[in-house]
Amino acid sequence: MRGRGEHHFRIPVSINATATVRQVCDFLYEFRSADLLHRVTRMTIDSSPVGGGVLITCRMQVEAIAIVDNANPD
Repeated sequence: MRGRGEHHFRIPVSINATATVRQVCDFLYEFRSADLLHRVTRMTIDSSPVGGGVLITCRMQVEAIAIVDNANPD
């Protein structure tokens, strides 16, 4: 993840979810609006009719960058 002397490291995350189109849109809006160093690196979407609506199966690979504060208080 992080080598010696590096000041950041990458955090990969897999997300698998079933949701409505609205829920997927809301998630992506909130994800994009967050004040973080992160991004969607891959996303696949499949849909299937359920009742009178549609459900979305969404698979995402996301990653975030964490910055390490190496300040020594001593």
